[in-house]
Amino acid sequence: MGSFDQARAFAAACAERTRGVLFRSLSQSNRAADLEVFRQALELLWETGPVGPATAAEIHRKMTDCPEFAERRAKAEVVTLSRIAARALLAGVAMLIDESPEGVVEPSSFAQDFASALGRRGDGQLSAGEDEAQDRDVATILSWDEASPERLRSLRAAAAEHGRS
Repeated sequence: MGSFDQARAFAAACAERTRGVLFRSLSQSNRAADLEVFRQALELLWETGPVGPATAAEIHRKMTDCPEFAERRAKAEVVTLSRIAARALLAGVAMLIDESPEGVVEPSSFAQDFASALGRRGDGQLSAGEDEAQDRDVATILSWDEASPERLRSLRAAAAEHGRS
């Protein structure tokens, strides 16, 4: 297990890979306020330096007020993918509240669930690709002595590209 900052970078990369479907779904549903909440949450994960637990808790609360976390949701495929992506991001924010690297397992699991669900639509290799991306991210992050803004930008760009592909 790495440091909290390393776990945070890993959680951010997991959420970054899944965000495309979520953000597009929110945008197409004209849910600008919810989209802004999820954008803030993602930016919070990518920030360097400490984030106060109160700030993270407020974003977490706003996220859980969104329909993605309602008990009953339609079973449409895009909705299911959006919900999984939202949960990956929520798990990352929860880790910021706890200020512990141990919470990194959940964003990882949700990113794997997302790839698996998306893979059922056609490309069954997506799950293996997510595993490879996570392995690559772990190796990259653990090689850092600190999570500098330049390193985080590079990791984010790679995660975003993987998510788009």
